[in-house]
Amino acid sequence: MSLAEVLSTVGLLLIGGLSTGLTVLLNIAWNPCNVVKLPDIGGALSSSDCAELLSSGASASPAAANVVFALTLAARIEGCFFIATAVGSFYALTLPLHGRHALLLPLAVVATLAACVDGNSAGIVPFGANAAVTPEGKEGGVVLMGVWSVIATCLWIGFAGSDRTDPRFAKLVRTLQKQGQPAKQPTKDSGKGAKKTK
Repeated sequence: MSLAEVLSTVGLLLIGGLSTGLTVLLNIAWNPCNVVKLPDIGGALSSSDCAELLSSGASASPAAANVVFALTLAARIEGCFFIATAVGSFYALTLPLHGRHALLLPLAVVATLAACVDGNSAGIVPFGANAAVTPEGKEGGVVLMGVWSVIATCLWIGFAGSDRTDPRFAKLVRTLQKQGQPAKQPTKDSGKGAKKTK
C-alpha cells in the first residue's frame, strides 16, 4: 500500500467522520437553530431562544429580515454539504486509489478553504473577515484550523499520488511497449467486431 493510499484513506476517514459527527450533532440542514447544540453555547440557549433572537434582528427592517434569512439559508445549505461530504468520503473509501482521484480534489479544496476560514476566525490567516467572531470562536478556530489542515494535507497527497489511468491499462501499455506495438486507449466500441471493408 502506497503512502498516497494510506494518507488518502486517513483523510477520507477524518473528513467523513467529522462531517457525520456535525450532521448528527447539529443537523442544521433541518433547522439552523440547532446550532445551539454547539459546545460553546453549552445549553445556554434553546432552539426557541434562537428563533426569538433571529426574529428580533429581522424585525429591524425588511432588509434586516432578508439578511437573517440569507444567513440561515446558508447555514442549512452548509448542513447539506456536510451530508454530501460524508457520503462522498465513505463512498471513496470503497474505491481503489486511482478511482478516488476525482473525489479527492473537491474534498481537498473543501478542507483547505475550511482551514482558511477557521484560521481567519483564530486571527492567523488573512482570509476574508467576520465581524461576529467571539473569544470562544477564536479559540475554537485554532483547533479546527489544525484539524482541517491535517485533513487537507492527507487529501492533497492522496490526490497527487492517485493515478487517473487504470493500472490495468498502464500494465498493458508497458507490455505492448516491450513488444514494440503501439498502445491504443480502450473505447466504448472495444470488443465489438470490426467492420468488414469492401
